[in-house]
Amino acid sequence: MNASPSSIIARTPSGFTGVLPDREKARELLSKHAEDLRAKGSEITTQLHAAAVKQRTALPATLPEGLFDAPKLTATEQLRLGRDGELRRTSRRGRGGECLQVVETALSPEQCWKQIRDVAEWSTLMRGVKSSRAAAPRADGVVRANFAVTKLRLPCALLLKEDRSGAGGHVLDFTLDPESPRVAVQRCSGRWTVERAAGGRTRVSLCAEIKATRLVPGQVVDYVATRALDRAVAWIPRARSSR
Repeated sequence: MNASPSSIIARTPSGFTGVLPDREKARELLSKHAEDLRAKGSEITTQLHAAAVKQRTALPATLPEGLFDAPKLTATEQLRLGRDGELRRTSRRGRGGECLQVVETALSPEQCWKQIRDVAEWSTLMRGVKSSRAAAPRADGVVRANFAVTKLRLPCALLLKEDRSGAGGHVLDFTLDPESPRVAVQRCSGRWTVERAAGGRTRVSLCAEIKATRLVPGQVVDYVATRALDRAVAWIPRARSSR
């Protein structure tokens, strides 16, 4: 089929439509096709946004395996804990690692738990936390809290949720909010556990899994993680053996 010089052959996604009588008709057809694409794109964008919001409203399942109860201690660690009232365990893999800090105290479980669950007051409880602000709990019990940490007042946001341990103790799960700025830490999750221990003591365990961004050397991960956990439990008086 031959088209006159003033005619145009228009192509749509379904194939050739044939010869159009003039350029105005072609523009009209292409304009309508562009509007259809914009409408579909807007619909896809809305669906993706809704999916992202839905994902953010649930506590991310990033808690590491083995942190659902107070960590198991070796016989040597038990002896050290009874003698010194505290112990620390760390392990690192590249820029990531796991840290554990355990303290035994003469404070009651209720006293310890009251302090730990009051997230909005962490800035007055823990060195290194310069400011802390917690939102109201959501329907699923998750609390979003914003912090400024270290002398540089780096921003950080955590999602926290209260729970119970298998031994009936108090638990506070935490994980880095997906929307939190990743200045130095790419991933951070863990758990506070408060349980009764032998001899009328209370055992407070803080364990965390941390992965730093590429800006942070691996050696710094060890130092920062250990220092952070030390400061987080520094307010708890140790119950040391008198022997």
